[in-house]
Amino acid sequence: MRNKKALAGVALLTEDGLCAGVHMDAPFPLLSVIKFPLAVAVLKKMQHEQATLTTMIPVRAEQLHTGTHSPLRDQRGRRDMEVSLEDLLRYAVTFSDNNGCDILMEYVGGPAVVEACARRLGADSVFIGHNEDWMHLNIYNQYANWGTPRSMARMLLGFFSSPDFSQEHKDFLTGIRAGTPALPGKILEGLPQGLTAGHKTGSSDRTPQGLKLADNDLAFFRLPDGRYVALAVFLCNSMESPETNLSLIKDITRLSVDWLARQPMLLQGGTARP
Repeated sequence: MRNKKALAGVALLTEDGLCAGVHMDAPFPLLSVIKFPLAVAVLKKMQHEQATLTTMIPVRAEQLHTGTHSPLRDQRGRRDMEVSLEDLLRYAVTFSDNNGCDILMEYVGGPAVVEACARRLGADSVFIGHNEDWMHLNIYNQYANWGTPRSMARMLLGFFSSPDFSQEHKDFLTGIRAGTPALPGKILEGLPQGLTAGHKTGSSDRTPQGLKLADNDLAFFRLPDGRYVALAVFLCNSMESPETNLSLIKDITRLSVDWLARQPMLLQGGTARP
């Protein structure tokens, strides 16, 4: 990274308390990484209201903004309709649909609810105050929602260990994260084959000067004995090409996995101190 024009923040956490990284407690713009705690907030509301994944909610045509990434709008048209919570979650998480994100954010009660959910799961350094529509009004708005790599990795592990969610909902969210298309070079591309894994990416636009505000990935994977590992790799203020950014994330992932494999406490199944 020394000769690259980008700032990297990395945090690797295990259920055993092992932790390693760089710039772990620095704030980074999150972009679509917020769609993971949003999905958790949706599941929490569903459980409170005894709603199911098949529950239909109204979607208004004016919520399906143009000029933003939205497979929901592209596939179903810009019209009034009803969409199941399952489909909206898949659009928002698996396909990073910005309109789907904002529809669900309105459903749960706004960005503050999503931030509160992230904090309950262990993200003590995070701010989520805006939806996707607001962030796309001005490119520099995309700095507004932020979190530290350590906090976001801790939040991810917190979801898997939380008693507040049913196993059905944990399995569902795990599945739609595992289904997220893995762009070349993102975390899933850097992991050894055969691991159960999933991730949520986040990517900003570029300024007229070519600066990419953020290129992120937040992933989990399971060790052969079933224990979870969380890995956050956030790139900020990059002047590098898309291919270089993606290659950096893949290389950082491989280095992180190599470090993990050398930890005797983990290999022996012991418990390390945080």
